[in-house]
Amino acid sequence: MSIFKRMMASVGIGSATVDTMLGTDTCMPGHEVRGSVQIRGGGARQQIERISIKVMTEYIRNPKDPKTTQQCVLDSFTIGEALTIEAGATQLIPFTFALPLTTPLTIGHQRVWLATDLDIERALDPTDQDSIQVQPSPALQTMIDAIHSLQFGFKHYACVRNKHAKDEVPFLQQIAFYPGGAFQSRMKELGLFLLPEPRGIGLLVAAGGVDEDPSDWLNTALTVEGRPYRMFCSFEELRGGPEAVAERLQATILEQLREGGTDT
Repeated sequence: MSIFKRMMASVGIGSATVDTMLGTDTCMPGHEVRGSVQIRGGGARQQIERISIKVMTEYIRNPKDPKTTQQCVLDSFTIGEALTIEAGATQLIPFTFALPLTTPLTIGHQRVWLATDLDIERALDPTDQDSIQVQPSPALQTMIDAIHSLQFGFKHYACVRNKHAKDEVPFLQQIAFYPGGAFQSRMKELGLFLLPEPRGIGLLVAAGGVDEDPSDWLNTALTVEGRPYRMFCSFEELRGGPEAVAERLQATILEQLREGGTDT
């Protein structure tokens, strides 16, 4: 191997390349992601110290300006072990990991992608990005079906900054619905914030929507005084179907309307 080839590989010319291949590009939060990382050797032998895959998304930094987005890492996984890739050789490293429960749904313009990096000492690190489609888990789909059974229609979905977050995910998943049926004349919008947990799915419910910064609204909703805003459904309850969930959601909405003086 010539010194020239090693030197060129160190600056990314003729270096190893990486390509992440997924079994499917449709995933669900909390469920397994399976695939393999394909590494192709360049013009010189290279030592790869680490292979990592990051689950990435973006959220709106300023709710008043949806174009101000910030990228964030939801989780990071190390794949395989350190290895040497020979010039021109190909290696395939399989992987399996659980997509984080906090992974947002890819509705509208919301993006989620996997960023794969090869850590090569004294060289530019090759990277690869692969978009994935994230659909509701069966549990979340049951909750969505419950909302639709109350005749609420989908309006919009977004991930917005939670300025009160500490070591948690820095955004909130916000879903807005148009009211229908019995609620059509009693509110302009139903706002929901998803709070995925290992035991089930939490909801913060805003009957009437959220006009102010969602972070400020969340700070109130999580206090003792904000009890009527909160709802939690265990996975066991959600497996029972949307009917019981719809009853609880309707009761939560009616309680808010009564407290707000808008119930008739």
